Amino acid sequence: IIFLVIHNLKRSNLVRPLFSYIGSGDFFIICIKLLFLHYHLKTINFFEVYIKLRSHLLSFDTPKIMGILNVTPDSFFDGGKYSTEKEILSRVEQMISEGADMIDVGAVSTRPGAMDVPVEEELMKIKNAVTLIVKNFPHIFVSVDTWRSSVAQLAIDSGADIINDISGGTFDSRMFETIAR
Repeated sequence: IIFLVIHNLKRSNLVRPLFSYIGSGDFFIICIKLLFLHYHLKTINFFEVYIKLRSHLLSFDTPKIMGILNVTPDSFFDGGKYSTEKEILSRVEQMISEGADMIDVGAVSTRPGAMDVPVEEELMKIKNAVTLIVKNFPHIFVSVDTWRSSVAQLAIDSGADIINDISGGTFDSRMFETIAR
């Protein structure tokens, strides 16, 4: 039974990096390595995580709140509500007053059956929203929800701090090289 669990875990993408450490070998050695790994994972404080945004280190020792701003009319939640500058600023101000640590801007809906949004339209909406937020709320971190590397580059150039790619870089082969710059 343990062999089947190990074998199934080894095939899982979630824990594959662990198996580069565990490796192969006889069953006894693998069990010792698993016990060693288990001990060390128990002693790690997983909440001591930081990311560098601008010149700040953002600590995740406490949960962070990300406010969602959809600037597409096809959003599953609030589509079409935030299309003017006044509506965008009002919504961002409301989210900040409610405790948002960062704002995530999306211009394309990824819900099943959503309309296809041309890249030019996404570029325009992201540039306008990000520029507006950065100018009026310079203390707030801005994330952009996109799977397109060209939109990610424009977002970064416009002042975005985070790229939130729902595909994890799998929809656009240039995403990793874009965000690595």
